[in-house]
Amino acid sequence: MENIIIGNKTITVEEIGEIAGKVKTPALSSDPIFVERIKKGPLLVEKLLKERHVIYGVNTGVGENCGAFVTPELTAVLPSHVIRFHGCALGRFFTEEETRAIMTARYN
Repeated sequence: MENIIIGNKTITVEEIGEIAGKVKTPALSSDPIFVERIKKGPLLVEKLLKERHVIYGVNTGVGENCGAFVTPELTAVLPSHVIRFHGCALGRFFTEEETRAIMTARYN
């Protein structure tokens, strides 16, 4: 199966559909510039947390709760709590195809 590379270029809606339908397979780019850019994200967040910066959704609540500060001990569990809280009572689960499309668009 042919790969669609996700990295330094925008992929098309058609390519997202091919990945969602399992016509093609997604693969992250191995381009050194892309890899370095991806590695910098969590390093920057760690640095900012150590410097005690306020980062929306990382050490604060989200939406109406954005003014609530999360203690350093709880920042690691905040994402799972946010997903559980905001994901309840929203209707049916996404299909596998829908999930692949959503995740591909997000990665892109």
